[in-house]
Amino acid sequence: MNDSRSYGERQEPSSSAGNIGRRGKEVVLCDLPVREIFGELTAIDGFLRSATAIAKTDSLSVSILDKTFWELIHAYPAFCNAILSRLAGHGAHGIVQYCHYLTGAHSC
Repeated sequence: MNDSRSYGERQEPSSSAGNIGRRGKEVVLCDLPVREIFGELTAIDGFLRSATAIAKTDSLSVSILDKTFWELIHAYPAFCNAILSRLAGHGAHGIVQYCHYLTGAHSC
């Protein structure tokens, strides 16, 4: 795994992450509350992704290397459990967001 990639954790008030959809409109993937993480899939599978994060207020973000991410997973069961829980949420939330992206609908 390439140690130059990293994931981030939100330390300060809210921001959102998203991309521009097919129809040229911003697609907000999620609003990130304090201490929320993003980019963990890149640390896990090594595939590069891109999105734009927009801070709604003054914010502080922290990034860590893939290697450090994996060390945390193995050293701290609570961190590992939080990541697993988040990944399970990605599945359910991702299906709905993808449907919205494809159809431009508010619900599937």
